[in-house]
Amino acid sequence: MHPDDLATAEKGWRDAALAEGEPTYVEARLLRADGQYRWFVIYRVALRDESGKVIKWYSTGHDITERKQAEDALRRSEAHLAEAQRLSHTGVVTYNGTALLYASEESYRIWGFDPAQGLPSREAAFERIHPGDRDGLNAEVRRAVNEKRRFSIGYRIVMPDGTVKHLETIGQPVFSASGKLVEIVTTQTDVTDRKRAEDALRRSEAYLAEAQRLSVTGSFGWRIADNLIVWSQETYRIFELDPAVKPTLELVREHTHPDDIELVQRFLERMVNEDRDFDFEHRLRLPNGAIKHLYVRAHRVEFESGKVEVVGAVRDVTAARNAEEALQRAQAELAHASRVATLGELSASIAHEVNQPLAAIVASGEAAIRWLDRDVPEKERAHRAIMRLLSEAHRASQVIHRIRELAKKAEPKMVQVDINSLVEDVVALVNREAVGQRVELRPQLASELPPALGDRVQLQQVLINLVMNGIQAMEPAADRVRVLVIRTQRHDANQILVAVEDTGIGIESENLDRLFGAFYTTKPDGMGMGLSISRSIVETHGGSIWATNNSGPGMTFQFTLSLYHEQTAA
Repeated sequence: MHPDDLATAEKGWRDAALAEGEPTYVEARLLRADGQYRWFVIYRVALRDESGKVIKWYSTGHDITERKQAEDALRRSEAHLAEAQRLSHTGVVTYNGTALLYASEESYRIWGFDPAQGLPSREAAFERIHPGDRDGLNAEVRRAVNEKRRFSIGYRIVMPDGTVKHLETIGQPVFSASGKLVEIVTTQTDVTDRKRAEDALRRSEAYLAEAQRLSVTGSFGWRIADNLIVWSQETYRIFELDPAVKPTLELVREHTHPDDIELVQRFLERMVNEDRDFDFEHRLRLPNGAIKHLYVRAHRVEFESGKVEVVGAVRDVTAARNAEEALQRAQAELAHASRVATLGELSASIAHEVNQPLAAIVASGEAAIRWLDRDVPEKERAHRAIMRLLSEAHRASQVIHRIRELAKKAEPKMVQVDINSLVEDVVALVNREAVGQRVELRPQLASELPPALGDRVQLQQVLINLVMNGIQAMEPAADRVRVLVIRTQRHDANQILVAVEDTGIGIESENLDRLFGAFYTTKPDGMGMGLSISRSIVETHGGSIWATNNSGPGMTFQFTLSLYHEQTAA
């Protein structure tokens, strides 16, 4: 006998057979002659005499190895099935239309019944089905039975604590040879977690769609290998296309503004070849002729499989660009008005600048006539007088030209600007005003200064504003020499710095940050727009402007400008 079975067999023989003479039954493994253990069922029965005394024992042994193996296989199968049901949250229930016939362990867990209390009644199970799903479930089962087919349906059950579970049931009616319904076998899968995840995903998708709609931002995906493109609902809306239309690269090109097609094509090629983030703006031209401005931001993703996709977002920035253009127009109008007002303030200087060459012209003309009216005309002297006349006329023309440029209302032109020449023009224009205020203008211009990129008229307006502010700031300073330094120099490898330094009364440190705000002024009759306009112009040029108090009397205003490069200008 197998050592593991010996103790049990001996105990049964000793306790039941020898002590009381009762029949015994034991299952144990016996060692066969070929060295193999086989399962046997062993019966022992006592033979008694007339007085009941045990005379002898009879024993039979039956080889049940195959049955044992089958039982073990069945138990393993049942264990595997039970574990599979537990892992998949799927139970098995069989019923015949009036009563439950069988329920697996997982079914008890899903429905919340106690296996120790046996099969629940059909009514008890039916009560747990959600009231809103009972009629639909019953109707589907009846149709399946009548049509002798499989059925599949989802429904809800309500637990005693009010918790709602979502089940998916697949059922198969089984019929006898005569066609009578024998039973309905069903599998019931608890898909509550999946349903919750699906609901959460739907909510997330709804929130995303609403967020995209509110922010006018769509999303897209582009699988480069096969040019498969996916658009979000908002992207379709931005392009004003039916969601049934399949997005393609050609479709994007067709809707791109002709002037921007080359730009878009260049970025598409870079997305294919460069592993980096991309962002750019371009315009759409819709079939109705409307123009939209789009801002595109994309990211290239390479998966372990080697496939590459570009995912990104496209935002309709048309309203923002229109607002920016309107703001720029308003700023240009305001800047123009400010320039005209400044010319009014400089009227005395302008008159002086114009009168000087005019007076010289008159004097040179009269001199030329006198040289020619002599008995012996002095042609050489008359010629020199006429040449002076022409030079002064040219000078007067240049003064008028500069004034007309300042007064003219025109679109900004970003061109190559000689800053030193611009400073000299401003000095000539405001010199009379400076002399009237007993201010010495002292330009300190860097030699071999490279050209800047900008609009000459706008930059001239900035410098005039700063110079006039400096002159006016020194008016109360009667106890010191009034000097206004205008300095130009290289700021760094890519910028020029212009500084205007006065010896005026300065300003409190806590008000420095407010100087460039709209409507802030320290002048009794000022509007507080000059420095605000100057800041707007400088920042539009890609520079910055700031002010500091000097270590001695007065203040210094400084601003930077980008150097001129052909690529930058383009």
